[in-house]
Amino acid sequence: MPLFEYECKKCGHRFTRILSSISAEKSVRCTQCQSDDIHRLISSFNSKAGGSVQSGKGCGHAGFS
Repeated sequence: MPLFEYECKKCGHRFTRILSSISAEKSVRCTQCQSDDIHRLISSFNSKAGGSVQSGKGCGHAGFS
């Protein structure tokens, strides 16, 4: 299931929710003040289980030719 990060526009609290579908997002409320005035943040992800993200290296690095 996808993991979504949110920020409350009322109190500024950031929190994470696991949602079974995007339609379930309508019921998301701030976990601190219970406001429904929230917005979803842009999150990064890792496509390899247990892998790490390396920055500063282009596609041509690490033996790719």
